[in-house]
Amino acid sequence: MGKRRGLGRGLDDLMASHDTDLPFLDSYGDADGEPEAGPPLSVGGDEPAELLSACVRLLRSEGAEVEYDSDRGLAKVGSWLELKCEANGVRLSVRVDSPLPLVDSDLSEAGFEGGQLSADRAEAAVTLTRWGVPVRRLLSRLYESQS
Repeated sequence: MGKRRGLGRGLDDLMASHDTDLPFLDSYGDADGEPEAGPPLSVGGDEPAELLSACVRLLRSEGAEVEYDSDRGLAKVGSWLELKCEANGVRLSVRVDSPLPLVDSDLSEAGFEGGQLSADRAEAAVTLTRWGVPVRRLLSRLYESQS
Protein backbone atom coordinates (compact mmCIF):
# COMPACT_ATOMS: atom_id res chain seq x y z
CA MET A 1 0.00 0.00 0.00
CA GLY A 2 1.02 3.54 -0.61
CA LYS A 3 2.01 5.97 2.05
CA ARG A 4 -0.98 7.37 3.90
CA ARG A 5 -1.34 11.11 4.00
CA GLY A 6 -1.65 12.66 7.45
CA LEU A 7 -4.05 15.30 8.55
CA GLY A 8 -3.13 18.95 8.27
CA ARG A 9 -2.12 21.05 11.21
CA GLY A 10 -4.57 21.18 14.05
CA LEU A 11 -6.08 24.17 15.78
CA ASP A 12 -3.40 24.13 18.49
CA ASP A 13 -0.68 24.42 15.86
CA LEU A 14 -2.47 27.31 14.16
CA MET A 15 -2.99 29.15 17.46
CA ALA A 16 0.67 28.69 18.37
CA SER A 17 1.86 30.01 15.00
CA HIS A 18 -0.47 33.02 15.21
CA ASP A 19 1.83 34.83 17.62
CA THR A 20 4.91 34.25 15.51
CA ASP A 21 3.52 34.54 11.99
CA LEU A 22 1.55 37.80 12.36
CA PRO A 23 3.58 40.19 14.51
CA PHE A 24 2.94 43.08 12.08
CA LEU A 25 -0.63 43.35 13.38
CA ASP A 26 0.71 44.85 16.59
CA SER A 27 1.83 47.92 14.67
CA TYR A 28 -1.83 48.93 14.18
CA GLY A 29 -2.28 49.27 17.91
CA ASP A 30 -5.22 48.37 20.10
CA ALA A 31 -8.77 49.28 19.17
CA ASP A 32 -10.19 52.10 21.29
CA GLY A 33 -13.41 50.14 21.72
CA GLU A 34 -15.67 52.91 20.45
CA PRO A 35 -17.27 52.28 17.04
CA GLU A 36 -17.93 55.24 14.77
CA ALA A 37 -21.47 56.61 14.96
CA GLY A 38 -23.74 56.82 11.93
CA PRO A 39 -23.30 55.41 8.46
CA PRO A 40 -19.86 55.42 6.86
CA LEU A 41 -18.95 58.42 4.72
CA SER A 42 -19.19 56.27 1.60
CA VAL A 43 -22.98 56.08 1.98
CA GLY A 44 -23.46 59.80 2.46
CA GLY A 45 -25.80 61.73 0.23
CA ASP A 46 -25.10 64.14 -2.57
CA GLU A 47 -25.30 67.91 -2.27
CA PRO A 48 -29.03 68.74 -2.64
CA ALA A 49 -28.49 71.59 -5.14
CA GLU A 50 -26.34 69.36 -7.36
CA LEU A 51 -28.82 66.52 -7.08
CA LEU A 52 -31.70 68.82 -8.09
CA SER A 53 -29.69 70.08 -11.05
CA ALA A 54 -29.01 66.49 -12.18
CA CYS A 55 -32.73 65.65 -11.89
CA VAL A 56 -33.62 68.69 -14.01
CA ARG A 57 -31.08 67.73 -16.68
CA LEU A 58 -32.46 64.20 -16.83
CA LEU A 59 -36.06 65.36 -17.12
CA ARG A 60 -35.14 67.84 -19.86
CA SER A 61 -33.27 65.11 -21.74
CA GLU A 62 -36.49 63.07 -21.62
CA GLY A 63 -38.32 66.00 -23.24
CA ALA A 64 -39.99 67.51 -20.16
CA GLU A 65 -40.61 71.23 -19.91
CA VAL A 66 -39.11 71.98 -16.50
CA GLU A 67 -39.57 75.27 -14.64
CA TYR A 68 -36.32 75.52 -12.69
CA ASP A 69 -35.48 78.18 -10.10
CA SER A 70 -31.97 77.37 -8.85
CA ASP A 71 -32.00 80.28 -6.37
CA ARG A 72 -35.03 78.87 -4.54
CA GLY A 73 -34.00 75.23 -5.11
CA LEU A 74 -37.28 74.39 -6.82
CA ALA A 75 -38.21 72.62 -10.05
CA LYS A 76 -41.66 71.82 -11.44
CA VAL A 77 -42.94 69.81 -14.37
CA GLY A 78 -46.47 71.00 -15.10
CA SER A 79 -48.71 70.84 -12.08
CA TRP A 80 -48.01 67.19 -11.31
CA LEU A 81 -44.31 67.00 -10.29
CA GLU A 82 -42.34 69.14 -7.84
CA LEU A 83 -38.71 68.79 -6.79
CA LYS A 84 -37.53 70.91 -3.87
CA CYS A 85 -34.14 71.16 -2.14
CA GLU A 86 -34.16 70.31 1.56
CA ALA A 87 -31.37 69.92 4.11
CA ASN A 88 -30.91 66.18 3.54
CA GLY A 89 -31.76 65.89 -0.17
CA VAL A 90 -34.37 66.70 -2.79
CA ARG A 91 -38.03 66.18 -1.93
CA LEU A 92 -39.97 64.75 -4.88
CA SER A 93 -43.77 65.14 -4.79
CA VAL A 94 -46.16 63.82 -7.41
CA ARG A 95 -49.93 64.37 -7.69
CA VAL A 96 -51.86 62.98 -10.66
CA ASP A 97 -55.42 61.97 -11.56
CA SER A 98 -54.70 58.38 -12.59
CA PRO A 99 -52.72 55.73 -10.68
CA LEU A 100 -48.94 56.03 -10.87
CA PRO A 101 -46.92 53.07 -12.20
CA LEU A 102 -45.38 52.56 -8.74
CA VAL A 103 -45.52 50.24 -5.76
CA ASP A 104 -44.25 50.93 -2.23
CA SER A 105 -40.93 49.20 -2.85
CA ASP A 106 -40.17 51.61 -5.73
CA LEU A 107 -39.85 54.37 -3.13
CA SER A 108 -37.51 52.48 -0.83
CA GLU A 109 -34.55 52.01 -3.16
CA ALA A 110 -30.98 52.97 -2.30
CA GLY A 111 -30.72 56.75 -2.17
CA PHE A 112 -34.39 57.24 -1.20
CA GLU A 113 -35.71 58.22 2.23
CA GLY A 114 -39.23 58.49 3.62
CA GLY A 115 -41.06 57.19 0.55
CA GLN A 116 -44.85 57.39 0.71
CA LEU A 117 -47.41 56.21 -1.82
CA SER A 118 -51.11 56.92 -1.34
CA ALA A 119 -53.58 54.03 -1.27
CA ASP A 120 -55.02 55.03 -4.66
CA ARG A 121 -51.46 55.50 -6.05
CA ALA A 122 -52.32 59.01 -7.27
CA GLU A 123 -49.86 60.73 -4.92
CA ALA A 124 -46.28 59.91 -4.03
CA ALA A 125 -43.49 61.61 -2.12
CA VAL A 126 -39.89 60.66 -1.41
CA THR A 127 -36.63 62.39 -0.49
CA LEU A 128 -33.81 61.69 -2.96
CA THR A 129 -30.41 61.64 -1.24
CA ARG A 130 -28.06 60.12 -3.82
CA TRP A 131 -27.87 60.24 -7.58
CA GLY A 132 -27.91 56.82 -9.19
CA VAL A 133 -29.79 54.33 -11.31
CA PRO A 134 -32.84 54.16 -8.99
CA VAL A 135 -33.34 57.95 -9.20
CA ARG A 136 -32.96 57.98 -12.99
CA ARG A 137 -35.34 55.05 -13.33
CA LEU A 138 -37.96 56.67 -11.07
CA LEU A 139 -37.89 60.03 -12.86
CA SER A 140 -38.03 58.38 -16.28
CA ARG A 141 -40.97 56.18 -15.30
CA LEU A 142 -42.87 59.09 -13.81
CA TYR A 143 -42.34 61.31 -16.85
CA GLU A 144 -43.18 58.51 -19.27
CA SER A 145 -46.42 57.77 -17.45
CA GLN A 146 -47.54 61.42 -17.72
CA SER A 147 -46.41 62.18 -21.29
